[in-house]
Parts: sequence; structure tokens; C-alpha cells
Amino acid sequence: MALRSGASTRRLRCLPLLWEILFLVILGATRQAGAGRSCVEDFLLTSLQPSTQLRYQEALQILNNDLDATGTVLADLPEEEQDWLLAEWILEGYENSKSRGGYGLALSALSKINPRVRYKVAWKVFDVWGKKAPPAQAPAAPPELITAMIVAALLLQRPELSLVTMLCFAGLLRVREALSLCYKDVVVGINCVTLCLSATKGGLEQKVVLTNTSTVNWVLSYLAKFPGKRNDEARIFVDRLWLCAALG
Repeated sequence: MALRSGASTRRLRCLPLLWEILFLVILGATRQAGAGRSCVEDFLLTSLQPSTQLRYQEALQILNNDLDATGTVLADLPEEEQDWLLAEWILEGYENSKSRGGYGLALSALSKINPRVRYKVAWKVFDVWGKKAPPAQAPAAPPELITAMIVAALLLQRPELSLVTMLCFAGLLRVREALSLCYKDVVVGINCVTLCLSATKGGLEQKVVLTNTSTVNWVLSYLAKFPGKRNDEARIFVDRLWLCAALG
């Protein structure tokens, strides 16, 4: 009986140890499963253009370096503390006169890989930074310069470059939007020309109406010299690579 009692005592003493080992095994499995979060983050980033992915990764690396210097792991903090920590990080960048763009990229990247967190305070600090120190922008090109460029392109026997320059200036088109135009996208009306844009940066279809007499006449002259069929899927500007190089 004494031996049996001793064995029972040892068994009771071992039970807490067994439970502790079991708890550690479960905890380890949970942490291992949680490691898949980085895979999800990488997958979410694949929806972006490669150049944007690279910029986001560079911005996140800068953030991680700053956090490593303080021994902080952002993912270990509650969401509210993450928000305030990022707000203080952005404020420190403002006070040290650093480039604002990198902080915006870091916030955008974090919002992309963790869409359930809004980072409202951090974004508010970022917006106030923009109001206090607005980015310097290059002045718009004067109409006289654009006119000279259009005429120069014609003298160089590059009518396509001339028209692209005019469309980008008169219609506020991006170069890519102008080069993506097909014959079916150009609708000629009464004293106007409507451009139907399908390849916009935002992914939405847009329409641009040109009413300037000189612009409309030049578009009509170009279409008369280089006609396309109605509902033609062919692009108006065929030599796109040369135009991209010429337009920078």
C-alpha cells in the first residue's frame, strides 16, 4: 500500500508537468501557424504593380529598422498602440525634416497587408504634416512652350508626337492614356471630340471632351490623314515605344 501510495503521489506531481509540456506544445503550434501571416502579407502585395511592391517593401524596411533600434515589434502590440506608435514615428520624421513620401508609403503598405487596421491617428498626423509642409511642385508648362513643341514635332515630320503632346496638354491626359487610345475611343461630335479612356490609372472608364477649335481641327486632320475603321480596335499611335522614349 505504501508503494502504491508513493506511485500515486509521483503521478500527481507529474500531472502539472505534463500539463505544462502539453501547453507549450500547443502554444508552439499556435505560433508556428501564426507565422503564416507573412505569407498572407506577401500574397496581398502581389495585387500591386512590381514597382509599387518594391517601393512598399523599401518603406517597410526603413520602418522595421527604426523599430529594431528601439527593440519594438509592431505586430506584438495591440492595434491601438500600433496606431499611436506610428503616429509618433511620423511626427518624429516631421520634426527631423525627413522626406514625407516614405512615411506615406509605409502607412499605405501596412494598410495593404493588414486591411483590418485603419491607423486613423497615424494618417491624421501624416495629413497635418502635408498641410504644414506642402510638397514643392513644378509649375505648369506655359501654352507657348506646348505650342512650340507641337510645331517642332510637325516640322520633324512626327505628327503622332505632335498629336500626343496636344492631347496630353489640352485633355490633361497621362502619356499612357493617350498612347492607349484606339480609333473606336475617339468620337467626333458637333464642334467637339470625345475621348473614351479605358486604361486610366484608377481603372475606371472616363470621358474627356475637347472643345477647343484648334485642338478639334488638329484631331480631325490627323484622323483624315491616318484614318481608321469605325469601332476599330487598332491603336491610333502604333509606334508607342518611340513615342514613350520621345516623351520621357
